[in-house]
This record gives sequence, structure tokens and C-alpha cells, in this order.
Amino acid sequence: MPPDAPLPQEQVSIIKTWIDQGAEWPDVLSGETVTSQPDLAVVKMMHALRNGNRQEFNRALRDNPKSVNGKGQGGWTPIMFAALYGDAEDVKLLLAQGADPNAQNDGGGTSLMYAIEDAEKIRLLLDRGAEANARSGEGRTALLIAVGRAGSNAVVQLLLERGASASARLPDGRGALQLAVAARDASLLRLLLDHGAGRAPLPLANALLAGCTDCFDMLLPLAEPSSLNSALTAATRLGDLQTIKILLTRGAKPDPNILQTVALSTNAIPVDIIETLIGAGARTDAKTSIGTILDFAKRQGNTALVDALSRAGVSDQGSVPSPPKPKPSGSVRGALDRSLPLLQRADVAFMQRAGCVSCHNNSLTAMTVA
Repeated sequence: MPPDAPLPQEQVSIIKTWIDQGAEWPDVLSGETVTSQPDLAVVKMMHALRNGNRQEFNRALRDNPKSVNGKGQGGWTPIMFAALYGDAEDVKLLLAQGADPNAQNDGGGTSLMYAIEDAEKIRLLLDRGAEANARSGEGRTALLIAVGRAGSNAVVQLLLERGASASARLPDGRGALQLAVAARDASLLRLLLDHGAGRAPLPLANALLAGCTDCFDMLLPLAEPSSLNSALTAATRLGDLQTIKILLTRGAKPDPNILQTVALSTNAIPVDIIETLIGAGARTDAKTSIGTILDFAKRQGNTALVDALSRAGVSDQGSVPSPPKPKPSGSVRGALDRSLPLLQRADVAFMQRAGCVSCHNNSLTAMTVA
């Protein structure tokens, strides 16, 4: 509408006439998804496939062969349901009847993406021209979905042999290597490396944080300086002394603020390693949310870090500020009402930094119920 005043009456009359003459509303241009009524024959096939009722599925397909590429709820086609719920024979039958292996539902999903748990289904779809690098609405390819599942080597091997790109990345920048590391599958990682998966950045730190020792050992010889440096921060966070020493030996440089990570490490870092980190560039004058790194170390009760900082000549600039003393609530209900929003905000910040949206949602739900 005009920003300052209503349309003149003559222009309103023109628009009414335009509508009366059958003008179509431009939903596509507005960004809205255009949906159509589900094909009832397709709905019958989909129910039969999901319930494993082969006889009902065959009868529905025989009675409605023209619905082989029809769409049910959400734009799903029979072959998508066969890929997800049926077996290889169901997929083969639909393909023989002319099913389109590249059809996409409203979410951008294809039958190839829904078949990643079955190498034979993948083979049948690829043989009929399924596009190996098609992307869903979330930017995923069949390969990027498959590599997130441990033990999917046969499917990944087949996709790679048929042209799937090992260098494809999700919109957030994660590539196949990162997803394989998250699945903690070193054999899958090796397969991707052999097929030229993108290595920048190399997920060396991810391997440590995921607890995949075999992945870390495989990636270490390939690591460039930046990957070594980020892995050093991860190893320090975990308090993995052996890995810290290995990374330092290979030339890893500590982040200037790594001493704060030392203070928060899961396991205590001994004085000699802290001194090595300081000698390699860790800042002893780093500032934290409560003051100096020395103040922070004292607050955390990290005596090794306090000792190392003192040896490095860091002097105590004053006492650590006393922790705040909130006024007690007058009732249990009042305490809950005051605490819950703080916990929810802390949960949002922590889960977002961890990159786990589902963890955050589950935690928020649990706190709300409580």
C-alpha cells in the first residue's frame, strides 16, 4: 500500500476489476510455497509402503499407473516413500513404471536422499539417472547426509563413484570430513580423503572434541599450522596432556588467550606445560570478564596456573572481588520465578556456542515443564 495515504478510488476500482477478471495471486513471487491437493491414489500407495503392505501397494499402483509421479502431503511422491520405507523391489517397480528419481518434495528432498541406508536402492536410483549432487532445501546432498552416519561406507563409496562431490559443503561451511568426524568413523574419513574431500579447514580439533582418536591420528600428518593451532586449544580444553605435547612438538602456536582455557580445562594442566605455552606466545596480561588472568585463575582455584603466572613475573594487582551475594527470595516459588529466566538465557548462549539447536530446544522444554 502507499506509505502516506490510501489509493485513489479510481485505482481501487481498477484493482477490483482486475480481480473480477480472474487475476492470479502471485504466491510464487511472494515467497510462499504453492501446494496442491494430495493425489488420493498416491496417499494410498504411501500408506501401503509405510505399513509394509506389498499387496495393497501393488493394487494401488496397478489401478492408478498415472499417479506414479503424483504427489501426496508435502509434495512426497511414491518413490520417495519407497526409498524411505519400502525395499529395493518397490523402488525397482516404481522406476519401471516411470517414476522420476529426481522429483523433489516441498522440503527439496529427493528419493536418493531418503535411500541412504540401503546401497541397493541407491544403485537402482543412480542407474535411472538420479542426480547425485542435488541439494535439499537445507542445502544437503545425499553424500552429506550419508557421511553423518557411521558405517555408511558402501553407500558413500557408491555415491562417490557415481559423481557425488566429496568437496560439497553445508550452508554453515561444514564439509564431508567434519561430518564424518562427528560420526566418529575413521574408515569413512579415509574414504573421503582418498576421493579428494575438501581439507580446508581440516577438522583436527573436531576429531579431538568428538573423541575419535583414529580420526585425529589420520588427520595429524595432513594438518597445516592453523589446524594445529585450533587443535591445541581443543586439547587444552580437554586437558589432554599427551596431545598438547604432540601438537607443541609439531609447531602448534597457542592462541594468545589460551591461559583462560587452561584455567577452565577439564583436567589440570601442570606448571611445566603452562610455562611452555607462555613461552610460545600465551599472553600473561590477558583480560577476562572478572579482571586479569591471575584473578581468573584464583577464582577458578587453579593453583598450577597461579604458580606459573607468578614465575612469569605476573604480580597480584589486588584481591579477587568477592562473589555477588543475591538477596534470598521470600519463597520457593519466588526463587524459581527468578532463576528460570536466567537458566534459559544461559542455556541459549551455551547451546548456540556448541552449535546444538536440538540440545537447546530439549533443555528449554525440560526447564519449562519443570
